Amino acid sequence: MEQNFSIAPKDQRNLMLKIGFILLLTLLLMIPMAWIQSLIDERAVLQDQVAADVAASWGKEQMVQGPVLCIPYTETIQTQGKPYGSDHLLFVTPDELKVTTKVISEIRTKGIFNTVVYTSNNRLTGAFSLENIPKKPEITYHWSDAILITGITDPAAISDKITTQWNNTEVKTMPGVQHQGFTTSGFHSAAPITTQTGNFSFSQEFSARGTAGLRFLPTGKTTDIDMSSNWPSPSFTGRILPQERNISTNGFEAHWDANEYNRKFPDHWSDTDSGIQAGGNEHSFGVNFIQTADHYQKNMRSAKYAILVITLSFLVFFFYEILLKIRIHPIQYMMIGFSLAIFYALLLSFTEHIGFNTAYLISAGAVTVLITMYAYAIIQKAKMIAWLTTLFVMLYGYIFILLQLEDYSLLAGTIGLFAILAAVMMLSRKMDWYKIGQG
Repeated sequence: MEQNFSIAPKDQRNLMLKIGFILLLTLLLMIPMAWIQSLIDERAVLQDQVAADVAASWGKEQMVQGPVLCIPYTETIQTQGKPYGSDHLLFVTPDELKVTTKVISEIRTKGIFNTVVYTSNNRLTGAFSLENIPKKPEITYHWSDAILITGITDPAAISDKITTQWNNTEVKTMPGVQHQGFTTSGFHSAAPITTQTGNFSFSQEFSARGTAGLRFLPTGKTTDIDMSSNWPSPSFTGRILPQERNISTNGFEAHWDANEYNRKFPDHWSDTDSGIQAGGNEHSFGVNFIQTADHYQKNMRSAKYAILVITLSFLVFFFYEILLKIRIHPIQYMMIGFSLAIFYALLLSFTEHIGFNTAYLISAGAVTVLITMYAYAIIQKAKMIAWLTTLFVMLYGYIFILLQLEDYSLLAGTIGLFAILAAVMMLSRKMDWYKIGQG
């Protein structure tokens, strides 16, 4: 037989004041929660600054561009009936480009912050054809002055001698790009052309340090890239994803295929052509060497659930007041609320030293023990304290599961909220709130 719930006689007005106080306290606790979220942002920014400091001394995130062949030429034009020579540059992309890179990554620590750095050993091979370049009587090409330009974001991080071969002959490689119609930073090599027919082969080998990510800009009509690394958690990025990949705890291997339709520039262009810029991130692709646990992001997501944890905790204690006919003082509600808020400060501080999952277990366990011990002094009923402990374990466990989910976190969260609301409505459905407070 179902029974209506009631509590010991008390003034109905006092009950409304208690509800109002709990709501006000919940809102006031959002102030320290806002401070904690600001602290999380501050620590995340500090980690980014440390990463930038490491990149400045080790090497920035690298993007390899090219190579392309740059051929100076003179165009003869008529000015007031007299011939006048105008000097220009012709940029030619390779017919085929093959890149093989082996990346050795490691974690550098500065203070309590970690940054992923790497050294890439790169080999670029391919061939050029000059069959389709403009051939006009007024254009004179300076074949012997042609150069091979290869772009890289941070050439200061090149860690070894660059070896370049042009048509199976080793040529000298010099720093800088000399002509900035293709890229603004990198290196160049002599690429003298003695005949205008056939294919011209090239190969380049160099090692470069970098931080966080490595990308490539495909310049060939066909571009094949093979990458291997000891990093076990790659994040592939860019306009083209690898057609083949193999990821294990020992690292990964990936293969990309690109063609001339995957780039925004033609086979060749002149410095007189407006609107053509070969460089740029939007058509590059590669990999980011990420750390699987983004501690600060998880801390921020956890802090956003604070209103749910605090509201449900206060709701449980409020129902204990009614069902057990006990009185919980507003000061005691404040102590419980502060305990719930300190959880997020504990979580953040522990996370920076022992990782998020372990920090969550320790912080949730500490706060659960603290609140249940405090509640026992108020309620003094072991069975109800056992239920209270179980509820906190389920609540923190539920939040932890939500934090692990990505694609389904919203779905799981809304279903959980619906279930909690349904439970509260079922528990309170027989309460006659008008009679509460009446004798």
